[in-house]
Amino acid sequence: MPTRKTTAPAGAARSTSPADTHVIRAASVDMLVQVLDDFSDALSLVETAQEALEATEIAGASLATLRRGIADLMLAHKGLDLAILGIRRGVK
Repeated sequence: MPTRKTTAPAGAARSTSPADTHVIRAASVDMLVQVLDDFSDALSLVETAQEALEATEIAGASLATLRRGIADLMLAHKGLDLAILGIRRGVK
């Protein structure tokens, strides 16, 4: 017995209600907030490693690279935080 295809044909438009869109955006924001929290934890670990190196007075290229990396991570963190804020403003 042949089975009936229940999915829409390729290229068919999918209809999403405004409520569905709101739920999707809210879930996306929640996911991004979790990513930002995980990112914050990782950044804290790297900052702790930098402080430990500084406490031992080890200088040189490794410490300079670590400092540059932390600065770049902080910029990425700020960008993600601002993106989440922008999404939240759009969700309301």
